[in-house]
Amino acid sequence: MDIKPKKICFVGGPSTGKTTLAKYLAEELTKKNHPSELVGEFVRDYLVRHGPIKSPEEQLDIIRGQKEKEKMACSRNYEFVVCDAASFLSHVYFHFLNDGIIDKKEAEILKRIEEKLWQEISGEINSYDFVFFLPQEFPPEEDGVRLFTDKVEEISDRIKAFLNAHNIKYHELRGTVQERADKAFKVILN
Repeated sequence: MDIKPKKICFVGGPSTGKTTLAKYLAEELTKKNHPSELVGEFVRDYLVRHGPIKSPEEQLDIIRGQKEKEKMACSRNYEFVVCDAASFLSHVYFHFLNDGIIDKKEAEILKRIEEKLWQEISGEINSYDFVFFLPQEFPPEEDGVRLFTDKVEEISDRIKAFLNAHNIKYHELRGTVQERADKAFKVILN
């Protein structure tokens, strides 16, 4: 019998502990007899293959890649799919990378790209059963892949504003990995 898994995602600025917590949560849920699959952040793989983002259109590739990874995981019979990112974050990063454009021609191009982004994320915004926001509580780690670790607070503020603007219910998790995980378990399993 096929079951529709519950989707969990973690959002927050770079280096806020999303991947660490997602891995831990997926492992612990499975140990507690709640079969779970971890879906890694597509943008990380993309940056390793292609280097830093050079054009606004790349956000479309990133959202499509994230959606495909999540779709594949949801097609298998897991109770939970734990994502260390959310596909709708492409919209937040699109604006982060392109705000302040004043050239009219470029602004028109960006508007068309944003319309395509909205088409991609329109069905995704509410596809997550649980959304957890992680504020920055630890110094960012430089690993050669993470970008904008010097802008964590600004990006986190933009993510939180997006969540609020689109009435996305989320839970903010603070503390150590274990404290954050314990709070997430209470939300998910109750």
